[in-house]
Amino acid sequence: MQSFEQTLDIKQNLHGKVHPDVSVACHHIGVIKYLLKEYDSALHWHQQALDISVALYGKEHPASATSYFSIAECQGEMQDYDSALESCQQALDIRLKLFGQKSQATSDCYDELEFIRSLKKVCESSLKLQSKNS
Repeated sequence: MQSFEQTLDIKQNLHGKVHPDVSVACHHIGVIKYLLKEYDSALHWHQQALDISVALYGKEHPASATSYFSIAECQGEMQDYDSALESCQQALDIRLKLFGQKSQATSDCYDELEFIRSLKKVCESSLKLQSKNS
């Protein structure tokens, strides 16, 4: 993890804070944090990657879609299902516009949306059951 943060520092010193390499470094740190189950931190890093991508390319770019998708995954793990659905929908909208229906990236968004909806239903059902038993 330390080497990723050192890489980020070097890239920021070389290129400034708004550069494609800095966005990629933020994304990589976010992925590592996600794998470590540090979802708050992962969300922070993916949001930074998104902010840089939007500043560089605008919202309708593959890098922005990837960041929205990664943010949705973090939000889902944090049980913030409404935000996760919103972020995943943004990723889907971008990917549909850029790649159409028949791309793996678009398919991944549909799968993630369905997964988040399922988790939300399970959580809501569990809450209803708990309130009935109280």
